[in-house]
Amino acid sequence: MPATNAVLHDKRYSADGIFCEPPKKLETAAAAAPAQNSQSQWNTNDYHWEERDATDFARQAISDRLLGDRTIWSDANGNILEITAVELTGDAASNVRKGKRILTYSLKLKVTCEGCRNGARL
Repeated sequence: MPATNAVLHDKRYSADGIFCEPPKKLETAAAAAPAQNSQSQWNTNDYHWEERDATDFARQAISDRLLGDRTIWSDANGNILEITAVELTGDAASNVRKGKRILTYSLKLKVTCEGCRNGARL
């Protein structure tokens, strides 16, 4: 069915014989842009390589988990082994490239323990 001026100027118009909604004005690019998942202002689509230091977070998280419950082993006879100190050295980073999160780390963990077994200190 060929389109006529009357059909094209109607509230509905025909494109290839199918009635469609009338064209709508496009919004500005800023208003039409989808919400960002990125925390970066310059790397909005997380396409380019970006690295954020996560060393302090790693130190705190590992120390909290190891020192939260210091007891590694204990029994009914009073034998016990506990963590007394945690030392963490190295680097940790959270990277993003092409929308994928990549965690990189090079850490060295030193844990000091004390305890007693059958009355003797370990």
